[in-house]
Amino acid sequence: MEIKFANHNQYSFEEVMKAKDNGGSFVTYQWIIPLPLIYPIKRLSKVYFIPSGQKKSAHALSFNIVSSIIGWWGFPWGPTAVYRAISINRSGGVDVTADVYLNLTEEGYAQGKFKLEKSAIHFAEPANSELKELRKVFQGFSERYELKKMPIVGLYLQDKANSKSPTIIGFHEDISNRKEEISKAIYKRFFKHYQFELIHLENPPNDYIELENQGVQL
Repeated sequence: MEIKFANHNQYSFEEVMKAKDNGGSFVTYQWIIPLPLIYPIKRLSKVYFIPSGQKKSAHALSFNIVSSIIGWWGFPWGPTAVYRAISINRSGGVDVTADVYLNLTEEGYAQGKFKLEKSAIHFAEPANSELKELRKVFQGFSERYELKKMPIVGLYLQDKANSKSPTIIGFHEDISNRKEEISKAIYKRFFKHYQFELIHLENPPNDYIELENQGVQL
């Protein structure tokens, strides 16, 4: 997969590499293409370099405006998808810093692009609104079933072309006999088109091994 930079002409390769250990980051932002009666298509922007001290949401406004203008047309799920994308962008977008530095070369940076041949980041932090609702779900659930710890949650990113990136919820104990009950509790607060997958952190599928390190504990 080829990834393009948005503002590489503003910073030298030396500045970018120096920022690797000094708080610099690379982010991409979501925007929405509406499809009537079908869940909207999610797209990611070019990658922006964010110097240390600058907000990661610094370049999000234009993508939020585009989604706000055209995304609502995709009824019935367009408004929800737009709200989700804007929430993620305002929270700092999707941080791809580790992936960029893992694949970055001076030649590629000069050309404004790089090939994503190796990936370090598998999960992004869900929007704050989603985390808030999930905490409400599991605070009540934890009291009834005495969970060891609150679950760990992450938005799975590996299939970046997928318009419905699933949210993976990892538990520190085996919940196989309670999945149906947990799912019902989740969908009392979320629309049915949201995709959630429940896993056991002690024996996760290979694709989700990094959830415990890269996800967010509720």
